[in-house]
Amino acid sequence: MRADMSRFSSFGSDVFEDRMQHLLEEIAEEFSDIIPAAASLTLILGGGYGRGEGGVFLVNDTERVYNDLDFFVFSPDLNPFKKSVLKSKLQNLHHTLSERYGFDVDFSAPIPYSS
Repeated sequence: MRADMSRFSSFGSDVFEDRMQHLLEEIAEEFSDIIPAAASLTLILGGGYGRGEGGVFLVNDTERVYNDLDFFVFSPDLNPFKKSVLKSKLQNLHHTLSERYGFDVDFSAPIPYSS
């Protein structure tokens, strides 16, 4: 269980935590720019960083993300065509962000929820 719900890693410094927060804000903004707001999507950080257990490693005295970022994407129940379009956009966003940041930024397939 995560002791401090405001942290992404139990090993990272406050500088690392601030950079992670900024990084997640950038990803959320890019997600919002690419994915139509009408889709009423919810994006949730999962995995180690979502639990506050994310890894950190040093490169030239700078703390870096150790592994990937895992996001769960929740949406209303979509028809097959809209779901396919959304999955394609998420795959493209995965490739763009992974290349930009130098580690995998993964998005789940859309998980339907009832409104």
